[in-house]
Amino acid sequence: MVAFARPITIIPAVSQPGEPPYQVRAVLTSRSSNFMLDNGSVFSDQETTFGIRLAEVVVPPAEGDQIYVDVADWRDDQIPAGTYRVSDTSLDRQGGLVMNIRKIE
Repeated sequence: MVAFARPITIIPAVSQPGEPPYQVRAVLTSRSSNFMLDNGSVFSDQETTFGIRLAEVVVPPAEGDQIYVDVADWRDDQIPAGTYRVSDTSLDRQGGLVMNIRKIE
C-alpha cells in the first residue's frame, strides 16, 4: 500500500458529524462493469473505489461521507481533483475498507 497510496481528505459528515476533515492514505482502483439488461442490451458503467487501512483511522468512513482529492496529490489522468461522495463501503478482509465513490458535480 505504501508504494501506491496517496493522500485524500475525508469529510466525516455522516461517520463523525461536526468533526473536522482529516487526511488518510488511499489506493485508487477503477474498473468497468457491464450489466445485461432484460431487453438483451448491455449497460456499461465505471466503478471507482478508494481503499484505506482501518488501522489508520479512529472511526471508519461511512456511506454519505465525502472525500476531497487535491490536484497536487493526484494526477488528472488518475482521478480528477474535486469532491466525491462515499456511496458504499465494504471490508476487504485484510484490514482495509473499500469505499465506492461518485464525483459530486
